[in-house]
Amino acid sequence: MIETILLNQLTSALGYRITWQGRSVVYATDTDHSQEASNHNLQRLAHQANVLIYDGTYADYTEHNLQKQSLETPWKEGIGVARAAKVEELIMFHHNPAHDDDWLDLIEMQIRGDFPSARLAREGMILQVL
Repeated sequence: MIETILLNQLTSALGYRITWQGRSVVYATDTDHSQEASNHNLQRLAHQANVLIYDGTYADYTEHNLQKQSLETPWKEGIGVARAAKVEELIMFHHNPAHDDDWLDLIEMQIRGDFPSARLAREGMILQVL
């Protein structure tokens, strides 16, 4: 079964939930957190999903923020949605192309500190939803 929901009215971006044999994956890109309803709709779509693949772009991580152990939107929003929806695993994708692998590793450590089953997407990554 495939379900969709509008995530961003400005871009008409849709979120997708694919459910098969009792397992589900939600793909959410181009989210708009300026609209309270968008978060609520995504939480409903992602409710108890096995995997939420979430667009984590536009976050401006600075060394100062990493040292303070603070996340900035939209990463923080993604973790909030995953928690509220009781998602098993959170995969964040669409990273800043200016960040190298070492920087992304630091970001991932911080994110996992807030949501242990979160990971950053990587080129060639394969997810098994069994």
